[in-house]
Amino acid sequence: MARMSLYIVSVATVLLGLPGCGDETCSPGCRAGFECYFGVCVPAAADGGLDDAAVHEDGTPREDAGETSPETTEDTDGDGIADPLDNCPTVPNPDQADCDGDGLGDACDDDDDNDGIPDTEDDPPPPHDEDGDTIVDVCDNCPEVYNLPQFDTDDDRIGDACEFPGDPTRVSRRLRFLSFAESAGWVSESGEWYRRDDMLGQSQPFAGANAYDNAWTGGDDVMVRTVATWLGGSDPTYRLVGVLLRAAGLPLNFYYCCADAISARVQIWSYARGTFDLLADQPLAADVGDGATVQVVGAAFGGRLECFVEGEAGAVLGSAEAAAAAGLSGGIGLRTYGATATFGCVTAYR
Repeated sequence: MARMSLYIVSVATVLLGLPGCGDETCSPGCRAGFECYFGVCVPAAADGGLDDAAVHEDGTPREDAGETSPETTEDTDGDGIADPLDNCPTVPNPDQADCDGDGLGDACDDDDDNDGIPDTEDDPPPPHDEDGDTIVDVCDNCPEVYNLPQFDTDDDRIGDACEFPGDPTRVSRRLRFLSFAESAGWVSESGEWYRRDDMLGQSQPFAGANAYDNAWTGGDDVMVRTVATWLGGSDPTYRLVGVLLRAAGLPLNFYYCCADAISARVQIWSYARGTFDLLADQPLAADVGDGATVQVVGAAFGGRLECFVEGEAGAVLGSAEAAAAAGLSGGIGLRTYGATATFGCVTAYR
């Protein structure tokens, strides 16, 4: 039962986004019905469902045959989430949506965007839902990737599905999300780009085509994710889709993190002073090609460049890293080479 108690604590922390810090205190304090247990808010039940013998000194749970399970299984609203873990225990809300992150689910929060205006008097949030997970973009902690429930292990308002691959502490703030339903500030430096519905597409099946954020003010250090789909292409050597990092100037100077549908590889390129250089080239774990959709995640932090290609479900197919060969600076963008493609959205984080 000790393992089950620890599991309940973990799930409570994830689903509710409950903060904790230090060895013994929770800051801010736990909400009604919860208490602080070694820096984590847990259901208030005697000792929070745990006893001092539940965990070894090294932090691993041990068997405790004499312990009884805390009463945490009641589900008043019948939404499949036990009351102590439910951020709205009397109103069904299996998605646990909490737009303002105040611990009170939108289904029973009369001001779910926390702007001081009751929802009954407020304009509704934008209805757009890029990832189709039923949570509108403005309230979604990961608007570009389907993520129900809205897991956010480190409570930084960025969903686990959108954290930096392999290192959730790398980013903690979303700088910009663009679904291309609105794309003001984006311009094309080459190629033939188009906007249709909420996609930014490129219809040039050969050579390179760039689009970039001409209004970028987010600084040089950034992680960028796009969701891209190949439509075809005619170049026999490369069919690349990906993101631009530190894109600036005309003609553009940039770093390029991309996936290649011809060779099934992930690559990092630089373009500076009229010269392309291939900085890194690694294989992908699966073939990609016409009709395939991937997430391409590029990052520039100081002199380090990193590039990841993920499948639609978020599994990492391949990664590469390189040193920033030239001292470039600037914003973000998108690029294809030898391929036509559509881009569902682009998101930037720091």
